[in-house]
Amino acid sequence: MKIILAEDVSKFIPPVQEAIKALGGGMKKVEYETQVEVGDSAAIANVKGYWVSDLMRIDIKFRR
Repeated sequence: MKIILAEDVSKFIPPVQEAIKALGGGMKKVEYETQVEVGDSAAIANVKGYWVSDLMRIDIKFRR
């Protein structure tokens, strides 16, 4: 389990915004890979966005 502090939340906003922008622009699926510093260590987070029927789904997956 990863712990995300309040000051780290803003680091996730840019890739999520890009995914929403791409999906809203007509793409069916988007994937971004970004390095996000969480706490004292660096973690790799994959941000994926895609449509499920009429729902926009955004997933953030952390690697070890």
